[in-house]
Amino acid sequence: ENAGNTQKWGIGFAGTNDFTVFDATGNASRIFVQASSGNVGIGTTSPARLLHVNGPMRVTASALPGTPATGDIAVDSGDANKLKWYNGSGWQEAGGGSGGGRTSCPAGFTLIGTSGSAEAFCISSNQETSATWLGANQTCRGKTPKARLCSASEWAAACVDGASGPNNMTGHWEWVADLSGSAGQVMGNAGCDSFAYYFVVASYGSRCCFR
Repeated sequence: ENAGNTQKWGIGFAGTNDFTVFDATGNASRIFVQASSGNVGIGTTSPARLLHVNGPMRVTASALPGTPATGDIAVDSGDANKLKWYNGSGWQEAGGGSGGGRTSCPAGFTLIGTSGSAEAFCISSNQETSATWLGANQTCRGKTPKARLCSASEWAAACVDGASGPNNMTGHWEWVADLSGSAGQVMGNAGCDSFAYYFVVASYGSRCCFR
């Protein structure tokens, strides 16, 4: 009951694992708590997640938190009320379509493509340590956030970016993810459009990518 006595809320237990919230006019909302897992359901008696809502939800528009934690979700009132999530290094626009892409990259990576667009991705700013094709893959998987060996098309797009792109991409071979039988593709020796194939046990530098 609030100070002005204009609204009243009551909680009436309907069982050991569920309760009903009533407003002043008697409208009820039933909330179910799954005893074995602690999952909470609204509009469902069998919640399958920590919070399971069966029906529409609303996130009120607000300024983005100044000290966010990875995984936080908020509506950015300063950017057309877009729904965004925090990936540990920056706020990303949620959703798909023409937007929802990367807007920033962590240290050691360079953003390629239009910020926020679907095709935007991050690539290693400098060549990774020489390794076999499999070793290069494992190096990328060990990154934070987890990355992968760049595809030939991603590598070429980053190379063509020139001065605004990653450092020293030409003048040597670098592994990309593309394979031809037991041979892996390398790129960059004579320029952005230079490529060849070598056995995957050979050792070359590489670049890691993620979106």
